[in-house]
Amino acid sequence: PGLLETLIGTRREIAQRWAETYHFPMALYQRDDLAEVAQYLAVQQGELFPREELTRYMRGQMLERLQQTGGSPDARATLDELFTTLGKQRWHENSDEPHWVLAHLPLPIYITTDPSSMIEEALREAGKAPEVALCPWNDRMEQSPSIFERDPDYEPSVERPLVYHLFGQIGVRWSFVLTEDDYFGYM
Repeated sequence: PGLLETLIGTRREIAQRWAETYHFPMALYQRDDLAEVAQYLAVQQGELFPREELTRYMRGQMLERLQQTGGSPDARATLDELFTTLGKQRWHENSDEPHWVLAHLPLPIYITTDPSSMIEEALREAGKAPEVALCPWNDRMEQSPSIFERDPDYEPSVERPLVYHLFGQIGVRWSFVLTEDDYFGYM
């Protein structure tokens, strides 16, 4: 998940911001733990609230970054579209951007805890055709058929790599591991 820190800030910064905004009643050292603060919000505001709040926060950060770089972001764009737009700018400006570097490695499988789709987009920009799979860690996820169900003969390759999202994707409801309960459920 640290690959996104240059774009959206650290998990610690997000936790501290939420703790301040939503009057998190625990000790100061607990205000740094995003899972703990997200758990508090899920209990106080509803289970979907921390996910929706994280999506709003990321959108705001992406729109702000795109404006800072001189772009004219589309306020109606999805979060993944905003990540992709910013990612493409960064990849063409900086060949050391981590997603870009990873996309150019000759790997058939990518296992990631990054909740965005930036690695898939970087792979597409690198001329590859990634297949995406999410860890089915709970029964509430919106789970579409996996590539192995759609294409039983599929074997990950450098040209058609598998990207496995270990902790889900932010855009797929209930797949993203965020709260303490999520982490316990995942384990």
